[in-house]
Amino acid sequence: MTSLDPGVRRILHEVRGPALVAVVVLLGATVLALVAGGEPSGRLDPRAADPAGSRAVAEVLRDQGVAVELATTTRRVREAAGPGSTVLVVDPELLVESQVSAVRATGADLVVVEPARPERFAPSVTPGRATPPGVRQPGCDLGAARRAGAADAGGSSWIVDPAPTVSPDEPLLCYARDGLPSLVQVPDGGRTVTVLGNGSPLTNSRFDDEGNAALALGLLGGHDRLVWYLPSLADVPS
Repeated sequence: MTSLDPGVRRILHEVRGPALVAVVVLLGATVLALVAGGEPSGRLDPRAADPAGSRAVAEVLRDQGVAVELATTTRRVREAAGPGSTVLVVDPELLVESQVSAVRATGADLVVVEPARPERFAPSVTPGRATPPGVRQPGCDLGAARRAGAADAGGSSWIVDPAPTVSPDEPLLCYARDGLPSLVQVPDGGRTVTVLGNGSPLTNSRFDDEGNAALALGLLGGHDRLVWYLPSLADVPS
């Protein structure tokens, strides 16, 4: 740790009691301001270069011709997404029911990361039990998973109701352990909803490990436009 500036040491030595508290608070506020003014950070934030961020996958998608747009409000998702595009939903538990309905109403393909209530996005999908995270083989016919091969999976797992007999499309169950998949893709009214139980393949720290890059790019790069929905508490309706 670097030593304090001599001027700061002199101030701390001279002040006492409430004045000392005020100085410490002022110094803390200065540090926070400097941090806030630096690079974005945050798990699965496409602007963030820290280990938990997702700048790597966002930049590679752009290099491949995919228009990646960050949306922090439901209104922007409605404006930017539609049939023939993909919406990635990060932190889905921040969304209230009206926001979930708005996201579904776009008609875009959805990729939802680690939802506690997946049935809000795909009625046929419900939570299974937690499974140990780790590298697994896909064991399914989903193109993105087949091309990726072994990838980080586990964490949340899912139970999927069988498709109706009149439906030509079957749900795809991938990266399963003990019969419980951690990645599923289900048809939903002309589009697909992919529920991902482990967001590690999207992070900078794990993006280039195993088949994570191929899996992330396959799930998010299926269309020329990706709306990366990073909701915030400020966006929750009153």
